[in-house]
This record gives sequence, C-alpha cells and structure tokens, in this order.
Amino acid sequence: MMSITRWMNESMGPVMALAGLLMIFALLLTFRHVKWPLLPIPVVFLGVTWTFGAMGFFHIPFTMVSMSAFPVLIGIGIDYAIQFHNRIDEEFSKGQDPVRAVVETVNHVSIPVMIALIITAMGFVSLLTSSVPMTRDFGLTCLIGLFLCYLSLSSWV
Repeated sequence: MMSITRWMNESMGPVMALAGLLMIFALLLTFRHVKWPLLPIPVVFLGVTWTFGAMGFFHIPFTMVSMSAFPVLIGIGIDYAIQFHNRIDEEFSKGQDPVRAVVETVNHVSIPVMIALIITAMGFVSLLTSSVPMTRDFGLTCLIGLFLCYLSLSSWV
C-alpha cells in the first residue's frame, strides 16, 4: 500500500505538467484567433494556487483524491476564462476603448458564466453528501476551487 501511495505522489507532478502542456497545445490550436491565446492559463493557475492555500486553511487533507480536483479545476477554469477572453477580444476588434470593452464583456458574459458556475457548484455540493470522506474532500476542494478560480478570473477582468 505504501509503495502505491508513494508512486502516486511521485507521478502527480508529471501528470500536472502533462495536463499543462496539453492545455497549452489545445489553446494554441483552437484559440489562435485572439491576441494572447495563453492568457487564461496564468489566471486559472492563480485560482488553483489559492485553492492549495484554502485546502490548508480549511484543513482538507492532501490525498490523491483531493488532489485530483486540480485537473478538473484547470479544465473548468480555462473554459470560464475562454468565455471572458473571447468576448473581450471581440470588443477590442470592434475598436472599443479598454474600459468600454471590459464593461461590455462583463455585462454580456458574467451572468451566463455565473449560472454555469452555480450549476457546476450544485453538482459538487452533491458530493458532500457521500458517506466516503475522500469523496467529500474531493467535492469540497472542487467547490472551493471553483469559486476561487472564478474570483481570480474576475480579478483579471
């Protein structure tokens, strides 16, 4: 059992690096029409970093199950960031000044993304009813991380 746990802990770094490289490749491939296609990555990783801190603050144990929330958060956070980034790029291409572009982006994207966030959060809340403690930790980590990724995204915009 200890060797499996050690192997899983050792493989977490390369798995996260591979996830990051695949995300970079996917963004460069599908999102090249915008000015800075890789901008969502540091924004989302800020939210993921905050989630690490929140796990310590809320005494959520660092297990393989709770750590598996991070690839989920990266995927969801990138999706939300792409929505904002694509819209603000559209506003800039119309020739809007930066303040007006941000206002238009927030007016048109924040409510749909917030609705998606709330519905996703409800799915993670359902994990909190599990009788398995690790499943509850996963749900709590995802729930906290979801809002922290959105907070890092809204601080960017």
